[in-house]
Amino acid sequence: MKVAKKYSKPIGLMSLFLSTMTYVGIFVIPFVNINNKVITASVLYVLSYIFFFISTYCLGKSFFQTIKEKFRNIWISLRG
Repeated sequence: MKVAKKYSKPIGLMSLFLSTMTYVGIFVIPFVNINNKVITASVLYVLSYIFFFISTYCLGKSFFQTIKEKFRNIWISLRG
């Protein structure tokens, strides 16, 4: 169990990174020469969700609450 806990955070962060990259990849598709753009976008969208759920499981709810609070504080400071 200690080994699983040891690798939980790196796997979660890598999954979060892959989720972000696959989601950004959806917006790059119109500029790339691909035959089946709709299928490619659908696959990237599904992969993005899968990686996001893996990262949520590995990192935990508290990690995402911390990120949410940091963005909320930035938004509040920008609003004045």
